[in-house]
Amino acid sequence: MTMNKKHFIYSIPFLILLSGVCAAAGLIWAMGKSPEKKKVERDLPLVETQEVLSYSNGLTLEAQGEVVPYREVSLAAEVPGRIAWKNADSLAGRYVEEGQLLIELDVADYDLEVKRVQQSIKENLISVEEVDIQKQNNAELLDLAQQELEIENKDLERIRSLNAQRATSKATLDEAEQSRIRALNAVQLQQNQARVLDKRRARLLQEKERLLVELEKAELDLRRTKIVSPMEGVIVEDPVEEGDFVQRGALLFRIEDTSKVEVDFDLKLEELQWIWSGETQAKARTVNSFALSPLPVEVVLNIDGRRYAWMGVLDRYDGAGLNAATRTVPCVAVVAEHRGKLEAGRGSTEGQGDSDSFSKPPALMRGMFVSVRIPDIRASQSLIDIPITALRPENKVWLLEDGALRVRTASVAQLSNDRVYLLAKESGVGVGDQVIVSPLVLAVDGMHLRDSADGQGETASATLEKLR
Repeated sequence: MTMNKKHFIYSIPFLILLSGVCAAAGLIWAMGKSPEKKKVERDLPLVETQEVLSYSNGLTLEAQGEVVPYREVSLAAEVPGRIAWKNADSLAGRYVEEGQLLIELDVADYDLEVKRVQQSIKENLISVEEVDIQKQNNAELLDLAQQELEIENKDLERIRSLNAQRATSKATLDEAEQSRIRALNAVQLQQNQARVLDKRRARLLQEKERLLVELEKAELDLRRTKIVSPMEGVIVEDPVEEGDFVQRGALLFRIEDTSKVEVDFDLKLEELQWIWSGETQAKARTVNSFALSPLPVEVVLNIDGRRYAWMGVLDRYDGAGLNAATRTVPCVAVVAEHRGKLEAGRGSTEGQGDSDSFSKPPALMRGMFVSVRIPDIRASQSLIDIPITALRPENKVWLLEDGALRVRTASVAQLSNDRVYLLAKESGVGVGDQVIVSPLVLAVDGMHLRDSADGQGETASATLEKLR
């Protein structure tokens, strides 16, 4: 018994070693066995799509602008003088009509100048009449002298004939020749006097022309003592007062023309491209490369939520280059309407006064900030219409074609509040295509997707909306 117990004690280490070997062998066998493969099914991402539409309407360009005067005229004194009278309504901020008298200068000196020149003209006319009388007398004397010369010529011929027959003396012949010379000299003197009188009369007539010019100048200076408004408008500046003495060229008024106003605004080059590509603009550019076609323009003023609209015309570029700071093109629109129209649905609200008073829009004034819209610009190629949620960063568009995602790079024509208009040909997107409008965490070209229109599952956008 003692021996058996002793042998059992000695066998325990061997039993432990054997158990360890068996355990290690079992572990190695278990690790070498392949795990059971389980089939995992994953659901395809669910997206929301909308159909791409055709867009046949014109584009509308929008920009922000500022109202500036159509023109501003500076009235200056054309003659020096003291301001004898100034219109009480000719103050800065007052409206004046065309031809309205604003200022009168002292006219005393200019009245005297007109009278002096008029008197000189009268004296000149008398001198011309005197010369005419002298010319008439000279003509009569010349006629008598010529008659006397004719008689002397006949007498000389008769005496020469008698002298040839020795019927008269040589002294008589000499005396006859001397008489003829005296008669000829008298004719010559009268002819010379006639030429002198002609020259004197011509000089007097020239003097008369000079005096008439002086009279016109004097009368013009007299008229210039009355300063009238050259146009209807608002006085911007009136630096002089009644009693002031002003020199020629001194500023009297600065008047702003209110018959029209201009609106300065900037357009991007890509926006101008639509104007350049239009048919009307193409015709205008054949005449002048720097001309803009007179497209209709709508100018909108927002006052406390009420929108007043005026119709105008796109007139020209403001200069011939780009704005160096914004890289945009300055443009000018001209608005001839004095009163705009209150846009529908923008009338007075409850508690803000009489609706009639709010339905009368104000006049456009310098410095007002307005919105400028150029509507109905026809594109030179086909356009398509997609929701703005379908446009991804870098102008990417996701299409769902046969259950797979296709990525396209779009050519954007214009963005509006909730729509995007694309150039169909350049974007590779056609009418009727299904464009994805819901978000995707990861978008890979060619990945398989499910359309929510099939009625299965919930899109990511719907899930996010619920979480909100």
